[in-house]
Amino acid sequence: MFSVKINHLVSASAALAIGLLLSLAASWAQAAAPAEKNGATTPVVSASKPVGTVATTAAPLPAPLPTAAAPDKVKVGIYITQLYDIDMAKRSFNATFWGWYQTTDGKYKPLDNVEIVNAKASLTKFGSVTTRDNIPWDGGNADVFWTEGKYNALLMQDWNVDNFPFDRQVLHINLEDGINDESQTIFVADEKNSKIDQELKLPGWVIESFSIKSVNNVYDTTYGDPTLQGVSTYSRVIADIVIKRAGLRILCSMFIGFFVAFTLVLLSYFMDAIGMAASRVGLSAGAIFAAIGNKYIIDNYLPPSSSFTLADGIELATFLAIIFGILVTVVIQWFKAHHPRTVKRINHWSAAFSVVAYVGFIGHLVYRAAS
Repeated sequence: MFSVKINHLVSASAALAIGLLLSLAASWAQAAAPAEKNGATTPVVSASKPVGTVATTAAPLPAPLPTAAAPDKVKVGIYITQLYDIDMAKRSFNATFWGWYQTTDGKYKPLDNVEIVNAKASLTKFGSVTTRDNIPWDGGNADVFWTEGKYNALLMQDWNVDNFPFDRQVLHINLEDGINDESQTIFVADEKNSKIDQELKLPGWVIESFSIKSVNNVYDTTYGDPTLQGVSTYSRVIADIVIKRAGLRILCSMFIGFFVAFTLVLLSYFMDAIGMAASRVGLSAGAIFAAIGNKYIIDNYLPPSSSFTLADGIELATFLAIIFGILVTVVIQWFKAHHPRTVKRINHWSAAFSVVAYVGFIGHLVYRAAS
């Protein structure tokens, strides 16, 4: 009986040992197999990894930078209807013209943004905006916004008076975006449609040619723009009108005082060099007043110039001729006392020299200026 109990105890112990072994084996197999949660495999950390470290994953790629928008192209043209009030002394002239702008940006307001750079004062009227649907534009079709307005402007002009009154001038009308630089707005000149009215007349001048072009104008400042450094660039359209003065009539009318002064000096040579010395000096004095009066007229009409102009040459030649005539009269008085036979000869040769030198010098200047 005792042995039977012993056998039951051994059997129970063996069964318990076998159960424990099977339980340990199942736990070991579950730990070794990859765990699954919601269909995703959970990685098992290697036993060699130090305790407390965290497994890292690859960093996400940075988002691409936004691409800068292409500048808006604006086609700009003008049609000049009037040119008038050319003022050489005040360095200005007046112009009336139509200006138009074509763009695909409906938010762009050219009549507000565009300025006439060389204008002392300007006025815009009849402004309008018209939309043209599906127009060929820059290689494709787009909606084009057509803006136009009529300008009346008093414009500044640097006159070149070196060859006055045979001068040729280039009048400028400069349109520029005063707000957007070239990174936002680019002007393209409408060369095909930009013209001068055929009925436009400019008294005293001949209109030789007209041209329009677009340029990038660089300013030596950023105007405080924090995105720029050193300089800033703005798009500009320049219209050039080449005019030439009808100079022969101006030469005869505006310089007549100088020519009269030289004529008075020339007449003095035909007076008696010995008995009419006082009268000769009186004619020379009258010539001085005529020349000075004409000089004031020219100086009030022309702007100051740092170069030697045709007007300066005529003035200089006239005053030298007057001074030479007075000197001849004085010298003749000395020769009258010491060499009376040579007085007439000196007078005649002086008159001939004065005419040749005056006419030759002014003729050369006029020919150079006219050609």
